[in-house]
Amino acid sequence: MSPSAAVARDKWLVVGSIGAICFVIAGSSAAVVGPVFVPMMREFGWSNGKTSALATSYTLAFLATTPAVGLLADRIGARAIMIFGTLAACSGLFVVSQCSSWMGMLLAFALVGLGINATFYLPSAMVVTSWMGSQRALGMGIVMGAMSAGATVFSTLIGWWFELYGWRTTVAGIAALILLMLPIIFFFVKGRPSGDNPVGVIEKITESPPSVRNNLSSQSVILTIISGALFGFGMQGVYFHVVPLLISSGYSAHMAGLAYGGTWLLSGLGSLALGVIAERAGTKATLAGALIMCAIGTLCLLGADVTTPGVACVVAFVLFWGASVNSFGQMAPVLFAELCGSRNLGGLIGIQLAAAGLVGAAAPVVSGWIYDKFGGYRLAIDTDAAAVFFAFVLILLIGTRKNRVANGILRHPKPDVVHLG
Repeated sequence: MSPSAAVARDKWLVVGSIGAICFVIAGSSAAVVGPVFVPMMREFGWSNGKTSALATSYTLAFLATTPAVGLLADRIGARAIMIFGTLAACSGLFVVSQCSSWMGMLLAFALVGLGINATFYLPSAMVVTSWMGSQRALGMGIVMGAMSAGATVFSTLIGWWFELYGWRTTVAGIAALILLMLPIIFFFVKGRPSGDNPVGVIEKITESPPSVRNNLSSQSVILTIISGALFGFGMQGVYFHVVPLLISSGYSAHMAGLAYGGTWLLSGLGSLALGVIAERAGTKATLAGALIMCAIGTLCLLGADVTTPGVACVVAFVLFWGASVNSFGQMAPVLFAELCGSRNLGGLIGIQLAAAGLVGAAAPVVSGWIYDKFGGYRLAIDTDAAAVFFAFVLILLIGTRKNRVANGILRHPKPDVVHLG
């Protein structure tokens, strides 16, 4: 087998392995963290607010450690970070399955948040963008699609397992399942081979690659980060209020949940479709189109009711919003790789993810306040759609690769061997 054929084979093996890891780890953690609170409240007699603090601990640990995880991944490699994250997430979930103390639970959920952060999205994005060359967006689409598929599958299984085995055994089982990913990470998550660059994976930016601080002085990088924060606000404002909004519009809880589940299904299919489109249209154009789709889908909720036109609006929301909701997470690492190369990619992804998460965390509260103040979701929907639209505008302002070459930012396109573990 020729070296180029071996690399082409290996890149799909690496991306497939990353997809399997995200299917299990991201999917199972997304499906178990929320539903486990109900049996906890029943067993311990905790209030809703006290139990919800566990979710806050999980989320804050996830977001607060993101920049550090990214910077550390740049230095010691994605595989080492993923191994650490897997062990941390597994340990945290096992403690949750055995603990009865609220403070112990609080610390355990923080450990799970740190572990999940270090295990899937950020290091996965580093590996995929380094291996896939011109097919980076497709590779990220596979990863995001696997994550959505995992959440869909495990969301169905978790409730059934709770009934059959109890919540403690189920959580311990999820911890064991996550631990089984360690051999895949160890043997199949690897950096670029040295030597030639047969698939055009990464360009060398300069003889002395700029630091994260220098990259943050780039207007295009700043615009990408701000755009991601606006998208996070618009998306999160809808994400947590879809089911209550549809119920308030006259739909049954079952039908509202079905529509919500439909967005999960469409998010996986949409990620794959956007990856294919980006190969032809380019990352920036594809992301801009996806953001317009997301804004339109959000506005479709304004017409949601139980009439025939209202049902059509709900279907349009599921299609447009669902197919585009993963778009920024999918395209941002690719944009950063195109703008700055692979050096310090983890740090940039970490900063962008933290900004989007922190701004997005305020969106559900804002939507709820608007509902309480004005007696409906109309203004909240308008606000969320406007945030996504402004994210679209900022993406249009991002400089092109041609401009960066002309300005001397990209020089000497040579192979850039990335240490990913």
